[in-house]
Amino acid sequence: MEQAHLPTDTRTATTRAPRCGTRDKFYRTRLRINGIQLHQPLEEPPQDIQALLGDILPHGPITITGKAAEIIDTSLTTMDEDLKAEVEYWFYLFIEGRIDKSRLTIVSNKLLNRLGVPNKPGQLKIATPKPDLHLGYKHEWFDNGLQGLLGDFDKNSAKFAFLDVELIGRDESGPGRLWMATNRCMGAASTLLNIPDKLRSALHENGLVEEANALDPLVFSVISDRSVARLFATYSDGEGNFTTYWVKDFLLNNAPCTAKLDAYIQHIIDWGMNKRLQTIKSALQALRESRVRGDVPALPAVSSNRGIEKEPKQARSKKRVAETQPSTRKRAKLPETENK
Repeated sequence: MEQAHLPTDTRTATTRAPRCGTRDKFYRTRLRINGIQLHQPLEEPPQDIQALLGDILPHGPITITGKAAEIIDTSLTTMDEDLKAEVEYWFYLFIEGRIDKSRLTIVSNKLLNRLGVPNKPGQLKIATPKPDLHLGYKHEWFDNGLQGLLGDFDKNSAKFAFLDVELIGRDESGPGRLWMATNRCMGAASTLLNIPDKLRSALHENGLVEEANALDPLVFSVISDRSVARLFATYSDGEGNFTTYWVKDFLLNNAPCTAKLDAYIQHIIDWGMNKRLQTIKSALQALRESRVRGDVPALPAVSSNRGIEKEPKQARSKKRVAETQPSTRKRAKLPETENK
């Protein structure tokens, strides 16, 4: 694959290196030091991720539907030039015809919120992703009581997006076109995954373990030019590390292959519109109810605030009572209070 034998980026965050774009030969290294990596082709993903992919993606033979054949005949084969804008429009139509527009929205060429980019402290930063297309949930679809919570986790237009599309046209020439598109895909997918990771952390902090574990740690990406589409799945370990897995390639000038892409995209959208959306909604509802009740997560003996051990409430009350008793005026023997 194109990722073999990466050059080593010897620059550090303190050297104020110039901005590094996805075309930069060191960019894959920059992704890796921020916890984002590409799965090796012969390496299998973890068993739970394999099982999740098996539940989402189609199995067995796939037949050509009239819809897939119509897309090939009326769109892709009529392009005179495979410019990126034309490929983007083709994919927009390809996805738009498969979604429930009351629940889902497609956003094109818009920067994701930079606060969600999983940059690690003290490391070289990765570029803020700007997907050609990404698919997520409409803000209006969530109940009024949940809409206020959405901004705590996701400030993007498409909420909790689960499908990212990165496109290549003839205007992006050169042998590294797939390399650059894959870099963009890895950055965007990890940024999208960072959103449910934040929700999962908030659920754990409130003791909502079952709801946290129900969230699928997975999003999908497609990179494509006019000839081929490559499907990726990116998953999170919940500790700030993201791995992109190469799922399958599809030839777009071949009707059976385009029919397979049609089936894969449809299964991903069905998962996003149903199981994933319901688990996110249930998680937000549980978190909102927990906050309304005023539930406080259990804390260890040592507080996270400067690591100072707090006295039990009863001991503090006794101490306050003792301090109100008449003094014997032997204050010289009292402990010093400079460190109060």
